[in-house]
Formats: sequence, C-alpha cells, structure tokens
Amino acid sequence: DVCLETKHRYASSITLHYFFDGTAQTTKCKRFTSSYTGILEAIVKGSDGSTLQLPDIDFAWNAKPIASRSGDYRNGQKGAVAEMFGWQHKDIKEECEFLGKAGYLGVKLFPVHEQLMSTQPFENAMNPWYFMYQPISYNLDGVS
Repeated sequence: DVCLETKHRYASSITLHYFFDGTAQTTKCKRFTSSYTGILEAIVKGSDGSTLQLPDIDFAWNAKPIASRSGDYRNGQKGAVAEMFGWQHKDIKEECEFLGKAGYLGVKLFPVHEQLMSTQPFENAMNPWYFMYQPISYNLDGVS
C-alpha cells in the first residue's frame, strides 16, 4: 500500500483529497501490485486550495534485474565503484549504461536530500563538500 501521511495546520476545517495518477479519492492509501509498471504521481490537495505534489514514485519491482557477470570476483576483487559526488542526477543516469558495460559494479552519490547551499564563500570556499551533508529538508531534490 502507498499511504500519504499529511498534516495540515487547519486539519479540523480542511478536507484533503488524495490523487494517485490523477484519480482523486478521500482515503490516504491505495494498493499497488507488481502489475503496476508506471511511475506513480501522487498529489494531496486541500479544500483551502493548498497543494502538495510529491516526487514521482518508482516502485522497486520496476527496476531492471542486475545481470550476473562471470569473473566479478577475480582474485578476491569484487570490482570498482564510481564516485560521482556533485554530479547532476540526469548526468549520472546517462553514464550508468556505460559504467555497467565498463565493468563498474556501482555508483556512489551525494545524499539526495535537499541540502544547504550558499551564494557566499564560507571559509574561503564556495559550498564546501560538507554542505551536502547538511539537510534543510528531506525533499529528494539534492543535485537533481
């Protein structure tokens, strides 16, 4: 089940409507099975005009299976992981097919939450690396 837990400051006087792929309902939960292969769009709208649009939801069952490759444990070595800190998510997506074919076994990323960013230098650096680890929300809008 996908359940959208929401809190509204005027909860006693507001009616919430939950939209799953554009279909409205008054209950916050909807059941999905592996027969659903789309990317789920979820929106909550309040009777006061407020709107909360969540990031698109891609279910785990939509992931392509990982192909097993013989030789991935040569002499105890498991393979390489590419570190793509600071890369835009769209650029990472474009590189993944190449990296897989080149033998890389994974990609290491910055945290994906929305993080602290500044337009002013801090200790003589513009947005030092550790700013990426300082969440200001849990929106998945880091370097997307």
